[in-house]
Amino acid sequence: MHSLVGATPETLRAMLGPPLLLRREGLAQVWLYRSSVCAIDLILYPDSHSGAARVALAEERSFGVPASGTACLTSVSARRGAPGGPLAAGAL
Repeated sequence: MHSLVGATPETLRAMLGPPLLLRREGLAQVWLYRSSVCAIDLILYPDSHSGAARVALAEERSFGVPASGTACLTSVSARRGAPGGPLAAGAL
């Protein structure tokens, strides 16, 4: 998941589609992606120089059989067009 650190929201949406959940907590944005084998939690903070949001922390959680980071990214990316769009924090 280290490959996602530093990514911008635009890069994440191009790679993985919209997040299943997007929650704002102060300056931070918490993004959740999920597939049938894993979930990816991303925390974005404003860059200290430009102010643009960037991934500061990326963690993967496997469901059942451990999946490699690459396998998790592949499975999440494959769901980009899946139904069930993103949930905003206010929708919870």
